Amino acid sequence: MNEDEEELEELVLLIPDGEAAIAAAAPGLSEDHYTILVMTDVIMAEDTSVANCIEYRFGPEDSWTLCATSADNMEGFRSVKFELYEKNLKAVPVPCLKSLSRMLGNGPVDRLFDPNFLNPDREAWQVLNEDTGKVTDIPRPVAEMRLWNCETQSYEDFDTRLEGAPDSGEAAKQWFVDAIKFVKKNLGGMNTSLEIATVWSQELNEKMGQLGFTNQWTDLVLSLSPSEEWGLNSE
Repeated sequence: MNEDEEELEELVLLIPDGEAAIAAAAPGLSEDHYTILVMTDVIMAEDTSVANCIEYRFGPEDSWTLCATSADNMEGFRSVKFELYEKNLKAVPVPCLKSLSRMLGNGPVDRLFDPNFLNPDREAWQVLNEDTGKVTDIPRPVAEMRLWNCETQSYEDFDTRLEGAPDSGEAAKQWFVDAIKFVKKNLGGMNTSLEIATVWSQELNEKMGQLGFTNQWTDLVLSLSPSEEWGLNSE
């Protein structure tokens, strides 16, 4: 029991020689017999009990992976992640056309992701810019998250949806269309010329064709061509 908050708190103990330690304990285990398992919180950089850490997975058939942070800290992270994702997707001049094409090919992201602590296969989700040598991490959204409730002795679902993300369906598609138009117009920097935007759009389309896969999102990118309706000047 946490006396300050009057809530139950569960701890995970490491007992090197469990049977011997328990047999020698009188009347119970002392701190000499065990170590409380803690991890360094990846968000707050402070010690946290393993029992408080959240778990995640990418699909219903995947095993759960422990993430070294609490639900409270992940909630704060969830509240700002979409804004950072949108800023990165629409950064102009585009720092790496290859990574942009990969991000666009994966479609809009509305679930939690992070290359540092939510992707054990990080290297497989990285793109190398051959010109600069810079490596860019591509978002890999998680499908599910859960946390352990020690009072009910059961798992609870944690909402992975990013705050501020558009609703799924048509709203998400329209947001993505607007993002595509923005980067095609301003690929090399803020621009109002239709002629320049057309050249940049073709460059992006060429990169999209080199992805090695097609889906509804790649088709959508290729279907959009700059026009005066985008607020561009033909002069």
